Amino acid sequence: MSNNKIVWKKRDIKNIFLVSFGALLTSTGVNIFVKSNNLIPSGFTGVATLISRISLEFFNVRISFSVIYLILNLIPAIIVYKYIGRKFTILSVLNVVLVSLFTSIIPIIPFTDDMLLVCIFGGVFQALGTLACLKADACSGGTDFIAIYFSQRYNRSVWNYVLVFNSMLLVVSGVLFSFEPALYSILYQFTNTQIVNTFHDRYHLRSLTIITRHPDEISAELFRQSRRGITQWEGIGKYGLSQQFIMYMVVGANEANKITKVVTEIDEFAFITDSKIDKVTGNFYLKPFE
Repeated sequence: MSNNKIVWKKRDIKNIFLVSFGALLTSTGVNIFVKSNNLIPSGFTGVATLISRISLEFFNVRISFSVIYLILNLIPAIIVYKYIGRKFTILSVLNVVLVSLFTSIIPIIPFTDDMLLVCIFGGVFQALGTLACLKADACSGGTDFIAIYFSQRYNRSVWNYVLVFNSMLLVVSGVLFSFEPALYSILYQFTNTQIVNTFHDRYHLRSLTIITRHPDEISAELFRQSRRGITQWEGIGKYGLSQQFIMYMVVGANEANKITKVVTEIDEFAFITDSKIDKVTGNFYLKPFE
């Protein structure tokens, strides 16, 4: 990681807003859906909640959730600051601090007694808060720090592994307290994780196969606008016996639509197929966090 001074740009104003809004969504979900119905939230939020409950119910000692949450995030924050990105870490820590602040301010008001609705909409609020942070090139702290670290290192999504960790945490909660809220919490975690895994497309890959008569123009423009390699070979369109060129490239899911648009602007008759890819072995460029 570069030792240069951090440069803040105009788009960072939007990122700070997204991080703050994400913290508000997360805190609202925790207080209105999770705490009011004795569910265990995900990640370090869940660990902090569990420690707070254990200290109160078993030792009659009240420890602030906010204090525990901040302490748990300290070590992962130091690691991602060193290996992922300084601006990424600063924005993520801002989210952690705001979540701690908002959960102390927002009243714990039960929204509904229907536990199925609580699990679904609580998971939606948590996921939207996380996605807002990820959109700002940040994260919501805790296990998300760890998830981003390994996703960036291995170039693949690890959110389902986060779900496994959270489920193990809930089993512990079920043993210590009650299995019914623990099982509902697993449903809540599943909703949260699957929404994030679906809509956070940084680590989702797509393969594009382009059949065109204008490979040179398309290649030049794609090389100008992206850092993606292209493999090309010749082919024959059997219906009209015309010479065609087949271009193959692997891109991020968040780039596919833009690249398709570039191709069709140059060749409106280009034929393009777009397929999902599970894994790539080799040199695939992934834009680093700042």
